[in-house]
Amino acid sequence: MATAAEPGVHFNGGWSLHLVDNLQEQKDEVLALQSIFEGEENRLSVFSAAPEEISDSDDCKENSRFYQLQLQVPVKQDADKITLDVCMPCREAESTEQDSKIQNPGAVTYKRSESGHNLLASIMLSHLTPLNLTVIFPPEYPACGPPKFTLSAIWLSWQQLGALCAMLDKLWEESRGMPILYTWIDWLENNSFSFLGLQEHILLRETSPEDQVVDERGIQDCLNIEEAVTTMMRYSAQEENYQFKRTDHECCVCFMEFPGADFYRMKQCGHHVCRECVQALCQIHVKEGTVTELVCPESDCKTDIPPDIIRDVVGEEQFSRYERLALQKALDNMGDIVWCPRCEGVVVRESDNTLNLAYCIPCQFSFCTICNKLWHQGERCVDVQDAIKDLEEKMKVRKPNEEEAIKRKLERLKEEAFSDVYLKTKAKICPSCQANLQKISG
Repeated sequence: MATAAEPGVHFNGGWSLHLVDNLQEQKDEVLALQSIFEGEENRLSVFSAAPEEISDSDDCKENSRFYQLQLQVPVKQDADKITLDVCMPCREAESTEQDSKIQNPGAVTYKRSESGHNLLASIMLSHLTPLNLTVIFPPEYPACGPPKFTLSAIWLSWQQLGALCAMLDKLWEESRGMPILYTWIDWLENNSFSFLGLQEHILLRETSPEDQVVDERGIQDCLNIEEAVTTMMRYSAQEENYQFKRTDHECCVCFMEFPGADFYRMKQCGHHVCRECVQALCQIHVKEGTVTELVCPESDCKTDIPPDIIRDVVGEEQFSRYERLALQKALDNMGDIVWCPRCEGVVVRESDNTLNLAYCIPCQFSFCTICNKLWHQGERCVDVQDAIKDLEEKMKVRKPNEEEAIKRKLERLKEEAFSDVYLKTKAKICPSCQANLQKISG
């Protein structure tokens, strides 16, 4: 009787017994990895699997249904923050002082190198994109041979990837005949950074035809430097947000501690405030109309609270009010914008400031930008008291059918005069928006 140790003896239509055992060990290894990485998105992807059972028609040499896996391996770094030094060729023909700083869509400022041939930038990242390990289990694995693999990364050079591939080969030699995949993953995750001698700075540059490929299994993914930088910045932000939500934090307003998922984070300044405090802050300022005060409540921070956060905490109705008030405040701060006294629409004043003229297109009203009355070219603005005296004189020589109209105008002007006196004696001018205000308490 043939045994599993005898070479050349086959069972089940071409599969030797030890290859059947290999297939079972492969299945067990994949199931173990799936259990380990359960709940971690994209850590393990199974592209193809070996057959559940081996039929008489399966040939171990021709069968293409092998296990093919892809694993994302996050690398533990020695520093909390990593500086990514970017160097990319300058593809512009001209070099001037004006373009020595180039702002790209990803908000990364590139400076031209002294030679003028390259663009340089430095970016702070909390997390580096993971290594991509693609593995195929051949029929002889793990008893007689290692898995086939490729290892790729954006931020590693060909030489560094080659060194990692050689280390994976060494780890296999030390554990020949045993399932090796988890050993590889664990080593790459915990030892890659120190093994390659990486510290707080990593150089990222585009590949070129002159770069020497140390190991064909090591693949550098940095074919387009701008896409690579964008990918790394997006991943770092997403991972930082994910890690933030998994831990508890203290609110800078109420000083209470909550899970990270109960906080809002300001993207620009990085500060975080609990949902209840942000909601109370936004609701008060939107209700009172002080939308310019909707800034990060952290001490000495003046970063505006993002509109998407405001919408989330105040609802659509109040958010519409916020948008309207914010637009009005912005227009008030523009020197060439005035409000039509008739329809209260937005009007752009004439470029010639000596005319003091503005024309409202919707209501077709031309008015003086000083007194907000009908435009009076070449004439001084009429004072309210002067207008009252003129009307009182008209009352003396009025016609019978003009009496009611003159009385109404006279009453309105007297109300305006009273309001002007009251504002001058009781109110103060807001230094921010120039509106009249009066202190009533506190």
